[in-house]
Amino acid sequence: MRIVAEQGGHEFLNMGDLAMLQVALKRLREIWPKSEFSVFTSQPERLKRYLPEARPLSIYGRHMYHGRGTLLGPLARYAPGVETNLRRLAPHATFQALCLKKILLGRDTEPLRSYYTAVTRADLVVATGGGYLNDEFPGMVAGARQLSELARLLGKPVAILGQGLGPANDPFVRADIKAIADAACLITLREGQFGPLLLKDLEARCPDVRVTGDDAVELAYNLRTSHLGDLLGLGVRLAWYSRVDSEGTKPLVTLLRRLHLSLKADVMALPISFYPDGEDQKAIRQLCSQADVRMEPGEDDEPTPEGIIRRAGHCRLVFTGSYHAAVFALAQGIPALGIARSQYYRDKFAGLADVFGQGCGVVCLDDEHFEEAAFQEARRLWSLADDLRPYLLRRAEEQIAAQRAAYDHLKELAG
Repeated sequence: MRIVAEQGGHEFLNMGDLAMLQVALKRLREIWPKSEFSVFTSQPERLKRYLPEARPLSIYGRHMYHGRGTLLGPLARYAPGVETNLRRLAPHATFQALCLKKILLGRDTEPLRSYYTAVTRADLVVATGGGYLNDEFPGMVAGARQLSELARLLGKPVAILGQGLGPANDPFVRADIKAIADAACLITLREGQFGPLLLKDLEARCPDVRVTGDDAVELAYNLRTSHLGDLLGLGVRLAWYSRVDSEGTKPLVTLLRRLHLSLKADVMALPISFYPDGEDQKAIRQLCSQADVRMEPGEDDEPTPEGIIRRAGHCRLVFTGSYHAAVFALAQGIPALGIARSQYYRDKFAGLADVFGQGCGVVCLDDEHFEEAAFQEARRLWSLADDLRPYLLRRAEEQIAAQRAAYDHLKELAG
């Protein structure tokens, strides 16, 4: 079984995206033990480190095939849509023409050949879990559309797994998401509040859409501890898509200090993103320093999803602006309080609260009484943590069961 996998973190610097990818490939291998995986990446050495059984597939090869002007050059701007129509009507002839053009120009054709050959030979094409099909990541959406449409043209089954869809207001992004959904034989969503409504609004034609929760839930659930910890987990995300910068963390400083004194709890850092321009660990360390709060040592030489999950297992409550820090806690039966500003994060945390229920709270940084509301909700979740744990673990088990049922159905669809 040859499987091509798109995924949300081509650089493998986001432990949430990586966790979802690892779980998806593990499940697919359980279904098809002799599976061969080709995974899109810009960092093949990191792929080898985290998923040694997978073959790297260059994202540049996809661009070489689908990129505007790759076939017609400057003429493409005067004939919009011609290249796209050629790819749709004659994908193999387009591939041959592109290879010939690269050879005549003395360019390397290997990434292009690897991409087209992988999709041509694939028995299944999947997009593993993530929050990349929305207005914040139009390039990722376009790439997923290009892959799914080529797969459909070549008669390959397409599955969209563990996705958080939207927000999507941009007409081009909406058109891309509809095309992806129309190409898919199965879509599993990690929440039921927003994704299903978006697909309905787009009149998507996927025959099987299910709400199954985040695929990383099973990895965290399997690593759960036998009892709650006594630390306050902290996650911070400074990025354009969270609409939070270093100035925007000022309301958190006083809040964190109050929680530290009231709960008598030190902080456990739960970094998820390790991208240089938005590294969670640096932001968490700075916030703890400003709040004069002790942060437990727990830095890993080489970050892994399992390492961050084990950190979360030492906590009694997780207070976070990053989505997967909450997922890693809730799946272990640990309450979480999500802090959001952007609509993207409001939807992510609201969707997470929908699938986990009363053990997951959400507060918005822009609310007039943010500090007091967050303080009281954190204290409530902390005090109820022991009672909430069995409930949260049951919700995790329900999601895992729904996910495995969907993967089993995928076996029937893909053969």
